[in-house]
Amino acid sequence: MYLAPNNANLTPAPAGMSSIMIDEATLSSLVAKATAGTKITYYVGHLAHDRQPVSQVLDHVACRALSAVANRALRFAEVEWVHLVQRRLAPNCWAYILIVRPRATRRTPVRRGGSGALVH
Repeated sequence: MYLAPNNANLTPAPAGMSSIMIDEATLSSLVAKATAGTKITYYVGHLAHDRQPVSQVLDHVACRALSAVANRALRFAEVEWVHLVQRRLAPNCWAYILIVRPRATRRTPVRRGGSGALVH
């Protein structure tokens, strides 16, 4: 099953173009509510390149938003809530997808440092 918010841009970006699919809060909400096997596309483009402000693909605000989404997806993977996969769409353009794991296999979120912030 593919899941994305109603306002998401579901048209894959052409090579060299980028598209932020969802924000960090929406990603967290979708993962929390999703059933095992749900696929969530959270970015289309070249993530490692596009999230760097010097790439000038996205403005500074969008770069920070993309980094927050990518970091959240990685934290979900680290606590085994999701699998992270990529699908190549064109040269230098991938769909970044997370697949929700069964709840029984998920580890409990851990607290990061002394800040008390939960890592999800």
